[in-house]
Amino acid sequence: MYGVSERVGRAPAVQIAGCVTAALLFCWAGPARAEPTADEKALATVLFQEGRTLMVEGRIAEACAKLEESQRLDPSGGTLLNLALCHEQEGRLARAWSEFNDALFLARGIGRRDREIAASEHVGALTPRLSKLTVIVPTAAEMEGLKIERDGRELGRGAWATAMPVDGGEHVVRATAPGKQPFATTVFIAKESDAKTVEIPVLADAPLVAAPPPPEASAAPRLPPAPVVPQESDPGLRRTLAYVIGGAGLVQLGLAGYFGWRAFDKDRQYDGCVGSCAEPLAEGTTAANASTVLTITGIITVATGVYLLVTSRHKAAAPVDSKLVMGVSGRGMTVGGRF
Repeated sequence: MYGVSERVGRAPAVQIAGCVTAALLFCWAGPARAEPTADEKALATVLFQEGRTLMVEGRIAEACAKLEESQRLDPSGGTLLNLALCHEQEGRLARAWSEFNDALFLARGIGRRDREIAASEHVGALTPRLSKLTVIVPTAAEMEGLKIERDGRELGRGAWATAMPVDGGEHVVRATAPGKQPFATTVFIAKESDAKTVEIPVLADAPLVAAPPPPEASAAPRLPPAPVVPQESDPGLRRTLAYVIGGAGLVQLGLAGYFGWRAFDKDRQYDGCVGSCAEPLAEGTTAANASTVLTITGIITVATGVYLLVTSRHKAAAPVDSKLVMGVSGRGMTVGGRF
């Protein structure tokens, strides 16, 4: 295990060139990041110390989490070596092997022979223990736009058919291409000395998606259903109409009698009239005409009512439609309609 002094110590002036090399290696190994602040460096040191203590206590998973965060905040060769050792004890051999290699190059760049030797020994010990996964893409399966992914990360064409060191556990290999059905498979790899191969098949064509049907032409709006009305052939309704129409006929006959009496009265006034007698004559004539018309229509209306009453027992009888229009003018009365 590597002490904290190795994390905070710096190379002597004669190794300035080595420091520059190490800085270039850090820039090449990952995206550029701003120089850590004093607070971040302090926190990184605390996390490093806690991580080493947890490793001694055998709490490996917690230790690795502390060391990972320390390395993220303030990258250091000493922290990287301890993190690689932690991952090795955790059983993540592929990741530990990769970190030991990075630490080896960093140590070589700054002239830290002790770290270089330690990292090299672990790399040599881990190499035969690594589990590997190989993804093969046959020539027949190659096509334009083919994309291969391992655990959600794309594998460039250069990584195809290469035995890649991987940590033990489940790994998902997925292949996609435009217009093709995707292929995916899950493989389980042991922590040590395992080797699995996944061959990508020829991707099948994706099913054609039927075009949505054109919108239907707007149909004519549906009219609301006609209200249910009682048919005139219904016996009960016909009897009711018979009583109403018959009653109306009796009223007309009553009015006919009134206008007849009024016509006789005006005629008597006309007979005893001296001088201008045009008014009693005109009123008498109008009353006489009204009486005549009302008598005729009254008789017809009463007859219609009687007819309806008599035929109300026969459902098939034809409906009766009657209408009466009367008009009275100064010269007389007009009557029209249908029965």
